[in-house]
Amino acid sequence: MNAVFKRELRAYFSSPMGYVFVGIFMLVLGLIFLVGNINGDGYNSSADFAMTLGTMATPFAFLVPLLTMRSFSEERRLKIDQLYLTSPLPIYKVVLGKFFAASCVLLITLLLSVIYPIILAVLGSPRAGEIFTSYIGFYLMGCTAMAVGLLISACTQSQVVAAVATFGVFFLLMMGTQAVSMISAGFLRDALSALALFGRFTEFTSGILGLSPIIYYITVTAACLFVTAKLIERRRWSGN
Repeated sequence: MNAVFKRELRAYFSSPMGYVFVGIFMLVLGLIFLVGNINGDGYNSSADFAMTLGTMATPFAFLVPLLTMRSFSEERRLKIDQLYLTSPLPIYKVVLGKFFAASCVLLITLLLSVIYPIILAVLGSPRAGEIFTSYIGFYLMGCTAMAVGLLISACTQSQVVAAVATFGVFFLLMMGTQAVSMISAGFLRDALSALALFGRFTEFTSGILGLSPIIYYITVTAACLFVTAKLIERRRWSGN
């Protein structure tokens, strides 16, 4: 698993993909930060970086495929996957190695973004508790999104298809989250709430470190990684 992790992490930063992800994330977050926290007269007294991260959740959904689209699909297309399909290495270690590498890129990006709340701390007194819980929530949400992206990548041989499919799934999840408040039917409302991948992040931006969203993100992440491993394992035994 360590070898897969190191190889994948190195691959992200030996190609433009990792830098593009970090660069776009920091640029978009910086623009949201500027608009939401700094006004024409300088510091905004109601500055709230937690809400800045909350707003970043939507553009982040469209950045995830940059890291996950090639994870399994490209290896399958180039037949590189035969290296681990024909080896005694447990498939779950391959999946976890790739997942931890993508999650590490996200962690590095979030650590770099701490510069923004530091700026707020210099200018005023931001709500540190809300910022802390928001970072935890964003990382959990991001890891879950990475796991979903890896699962989709394992289902196809095309990076483009993997990227478009991931975009599509996240778009539907966001639309489902918006629709929850407009639906009165109990069963449908509960079903959409269960799929509210990005909606559950709002609890963290309120300074609440609730057990329910934490369990939700961990459970969905584990389920996606489990299914991914099973899909690849099936290819190992079927010879495909």
